[in-house]
Amino acid sequence: MSKAFHFRKPPTVSLTYQCNRKCPYCFTAHFKKSFPNEITLSNFERIANWLAEQDLRRIALFGGEPTQHTQFSKLVKIASEREIRMVLATNNIFGRKVANALSNDSIDKAIVNFNEPETYSKKELAIFYRNLGVLKDKGINIIIRFNLFLGMKSLQHIEAVCNKFEISQTYFAFTTPDIKFSKPYASFEEMQLLFPFLKQTVERLENSGVKCLCSLPLPKCALSNEDYKFLERRGAKAKCGYSKKGKFMPAILIQPDLSVNACARLPFKVANILDYKRIEDVWSEFEPEWTMLAKKPLFKDCESCIYWKNGQCIGSCLVYKFAKSPEVIKYAPRTH
Repeated sequence: MSKAFHFRKPPTVSLTYQCNRKCPYCFTAHFKKSFPNEITLSNFERIANWLAEQDLRRIALFGGEPTQHTQFSKLVKIASEREIRMVLATNNIFGRKVANALSNDSIDKAIVNFNEPETYSKKELAIFYRNLGVLKDKGINIIIRFNLFLGMKSLQHIEAVCNKFEISQTYFAFTTPDIKFSKPYASFEEMQLLFPFLKQTVERLENSGVKCLCSLPLPKCALSNEDYKFLERRGAKAKCGYSKKGKFMPAILIQPDLSVNACARLPFKVANILDYKRIEDVWSEFEPEWTMLAKKPLFKDCESCIYWKNGQCIGSCLVYKFAKSPEVIKYAPRTH
């Protein structure tokens, strides 16, 4: 692979869009009707071979809930045999058979989504905590992910679980919409209301030794300059799909039918990843549409904004640009 080529994230493979939870903000739920129930073993093996031929040895497993795949253990084995390490994005509600298939030889890290405890049954919570113990005992790096949306009562459960299981890193994000804006999400106005709540939690976590990273882009105008810099120091950026140096580096999502999306939130798509020789060729397929959307102002005010003019901001996650009107995302800009 060319030394000049760098990718922002490992390729993501969606194993299934089946899920044993019903998170109200889930932006992938609409995929369930669009794709096969789950990826076949043969198609997963073809993907693994395609990646291994390019010496790409890291992927992220995604869904739905990836551990709901009926042959999850075999998928892990296929990747492991090709020395492909995996990042598992999971709600952590899975059985012992799945737990037995996990090891730090194959799973690089587990990104565990954790909602407020009252949204789980007693049985689900017991399984969740049991599996955190399993991951810890196996030496798998655990990252707790939490999503922010208006109406949240507390984030004490995040602090408690990090303390109990000695977890040293979290990802946080304001909830984003699906492309139809049919699921609950944080509008820009709500981000401002949620920020003080978030800041207090992040500071307490960091004081206890937990690293906190913002995992989704935010527009420069969503928060005050001081507040934005607080998040910027924790990984927030205003240019979705681009490096800090301006290099185009989108993620890709390989679907169960081998089609590819530039992102789970966006409609840019190619029919079959195996039609391409290299992963760079897949990404270059998305660049014209991505760039066109990136250059489209999110709001009329963008065109007079210094951050827009100098290329520092393209208006947050690009899915917001599919809103039918500014009122949909409750634009409430701050003055810098």
